[in-house]
Amino acid sequence: KIKITSVTLSANITEIAANAFRGCTALTEINFNEGLSKIGSWAFGNTKLVKVEFPDTLKSIGIYSFYNITTLEQVDFAKIEKIDGNAFANCTALCSTVTNNVLEIPETVTTVGANAFQNCKSIKRLYWYAVKLTSGGAGNMENPAFKGCTALAQVRIYAPAKNIPSYFCYRAGRSIVLLTFNGTPVVETIGDYAFYQHRIQTLTLPDTVKKVGRETFRNNNLLKSITFGANTATVEKLCFSFCNSL
Repeated sequence: KIKITSVTLSANITEIAANAFRGCTALTEINFNEGLSKIGSWAFGNTKLVKVEFPDTLKSIGIYSFYNITTLEQVDFAKIEKIDGNAFANCTALCSTVTNNVLEIPETVTTVGANAFQNCKSIKRLYWYAVKLTSGGAGNMENPAFKGCTALAQVRIYAPAKNIPSYFCYRAGRSIVLLTFNGTPVVETIGDYAFYQHRIQTLTLPDTVKKVGRETFRNNNLLKSITFGANTATVEKLCFSFCNSL
């Protein structure tokens, strides 16, 4: 019985189909080729990969494609556009060897699916650059993208990000204490439930923010101060309800 431990893809491969390496429990290394554009569902699920560096040509990662790889520590997303549901769910070591345990979502991303990073319990900081992603593009109310990321303590929003999607860090585990807008912010909307039930203590919204969604900061019971930007026109219902320390 052959146990595959390492894979190097040839230059002519453009797609890895569904289940291609699923369950190869000895597989610890994959070398992707420039020209690869798509990884199918469950392609590397339940393997033992440690580090993944995607080529710039890769645009789409299918559902469950890297599911339950408890050894996976680092991912370089390059210019990825679509991260489908449960793509990295149960990758409990993800970001554990990255400086400051940071997960960076690049500006090219347009979709982050339901439960995409569920139970990635080693992520402590999330740096968000996505510019094309709409306000509803990070999972849904039942299965938000970062559900169960219980160590996530800091979120930084960087230009060119224009939207913080609905359910962004909903059900992540009441762990976020710091939300910042870095560089020269261009954020215009913060979606519904995005930071529901966390531990943010102070909040300063940049002047670019026009709308804050429904129940966005509800139950942040350590929140003591809010500074609104000059152009915030809409604060939806229940946005700051039960922020008892205000």
